[in-house]
Amino acid sequence: GYEPKAVSLAATLLTALKQTVKSLTLVPAGGGCFELEADGQLLYSKLKAGTFPDEQAMLAAVSAKLKAP
Repeated sequence: GYEPKAVSLAATLLTALKQTVKSLTLVPAGGGCFELEADGQLLYSKLKAGTFPDEQAMLAAVSAKLKAP
């Protein structure tokens, strides 16, 4: 499974954005589903992309979303 990768990504986001992130939720799912949302906006879908996301790319995407007005 992808659980270790999801936990690692969560740790990366919390470490880098600990002063900005108000909450972070991991929701277990099956079928190869992995989605990353920030403020209700879908930033990444493994089902659409076909692969697990790069941590640094996801950190950049979340950082940009949190800084956007």
